[in-house]
Amino acid sequence: MQELLELIKIVNPTKLKNIQIVGKGDTKTDSLYWLLQKGKISTDEEAMKHLYPETKSKGGLYQVKEKLLNKLLDSSLIVDTPYSKNSSYTIARYNCLNYCAAFERASFNGVRKLVIKLGEKILKIALAYNMCDIIVRVSGVLTRKAVFILRDIKKVRYYRGLYVKYSELMQLEELSTYYWLEISFHTSQKRMVEGGVLVDQAQTYIDELESKLLPDHTANTFANILSLKIRIEELNNNHEKVVDLVDEYLDKLEGYNDVRTNYFTVGLNRKLSALTTLRRFEEAEAVANLALNLAREGMPSWFTALENLIILYFYQAKYAEAFEVFQTASTNRVLKAFPKSRQEIFKVYRAYLQFFINTDLLSTDKVGSEYKAYRSAKFSNEVPIFSKDKIGINITIQIAEFLLLFTEGNYKKAKAKVESLRQYANSHLRKGVTFRSNCFMKMLIKLIECNFQKSETMRKTKSLYAKLVNQPYEEHRQTSHVEIVPYEVLWGIILEHIDDETKLKFKAKSKVTPKS
Repeated sequence: MQELLELIKIVNPTKLKNIQIVGKGDTKTDSLYWLLQKGKISTDEEAMKHLYPETKSKGGLYQVKEKLLNKLLDSSLIVDTPYSKNSSYTIARYNCLNYCAAFERASFNGVRKLVIKLGEKILKIALAYNMCDIIVRVSGVLTRKAVFILRDIKKVRYYRGLYVKYSELMQLEELSTYYWLEISFHTSQKRMVEGGVLVDQAQTYIDELESKLLPDHTANTFANILSLKIRIEELNNNHEKVVDLVDEYLDKLEGYNDVRTNYFTVGLNRKLSALTTLRRFEEAEAVANLALNLAREGMPSWFTALENLIILYFYQAKYAEAFEVFQTASTNRVLKAFPKSRQEIFKVYRAYLQFFINTDLLSTDKVGSEYKAYRSAKFSNEVPIFSKDKIGINITIQIAEFLLLFTEGNYKKAKAKVESLRQYANSHLRKGVTFRSNCFMKMLIKLIECNFQKSETMRKTKSLYAKLVNQPYEEHRQTSHVEIVPYEVLWGIILEHIDDETKLKFKAKSKVTPKS
């Protein structure tokens, strides 16, 4: 009872009264919460139309936003830990963080017995799950309390020992995280990065971390080291090795008591991408299902799994299924809160889905009339970030623009686009991982030179097509995150939509009417 009495002194009725829980009233603050929560608004202007339709001044809205922020901070202390896809580690961490808030408040207010009891409770959970930061945070305080409250030298030395040991583990974990983030910085907005210096840097980091590895290192440290190894193979486009490393990664993760579900979904997503690139579709589908079953809806790994599944369906020519997955991702309200690059990539998938609609491979009866007109001009304005990824996803963007122009019947602009592709290929595409892209762009150039005439196009692209399809896997095939639809498939669709009369249609379409 003494501990409860001490706690009541900290959380008195006045403080309880002041705690603001979001969504419980009918104020403008709660109205703003529900508008945001249901995805009905995403900007100040939209909020003004709902909350203050009769005024242009945003003063009231700014006050409401500040109140909502405070309510959300208060409400965040009430955590729905039993969520079905939360791991035992996640639930334990939620509890520890809540206990830590009370622990530090009690320590600050000079509470004595409760501090020791609560600190021991936190340590018991944190030690079971190797939570270095929490152990360091609590053991440091308990070391002082053991001196002045418990007067127990054994306890002093015990808490100090925990502090020293887990400080070292935490420093290693933080270093591994930093190294992984530094390498990720160079690849976060690109789907293809040439290895070279970046590969060497990643290997240097791996060597350093492995030389410092401690016996009780955390799952996060392990995951960062393996992620660096996997990233090296991804940079080298060695997809078979990626699959092997992910299998090793997933198998060893099982041995850590502080493992989080997200570690598994991240690994599975990388394996899924590699398997799709290798055309091992049956395995890829099994991995996709497993990744989606583990991932929590709205989390980054969930969107990544959906992205990978869209590409897998593109490779399997399951365009209706790809559209359904696209719908699931693009209509999720959480996507609007993600970085622009994350939103932008779905515009690329949308462009290819439009191409399949335009070529009758995807029925408009299935997708709905609102998806009939995603035109090339709109698409080109919606992908500014990935347009800078010259040997990566921008290859896909350039090709998608041509495909849309071609299927819109805009042959004049399609010709101009291919002329720009000629320069693009010469400037950015070389042998190696961009070999297939180089072949395909040269085939598109031949298509234009032949004025879309089928027999002549097939004759003049025969050797290029053979090079495209015969590139061996050991040549480190370009990743499916860049070649999101196999070039052989795209070429087959193009050939189906031209004939020996198209030349005349092309001339008629591209003819410029002289000014009077």
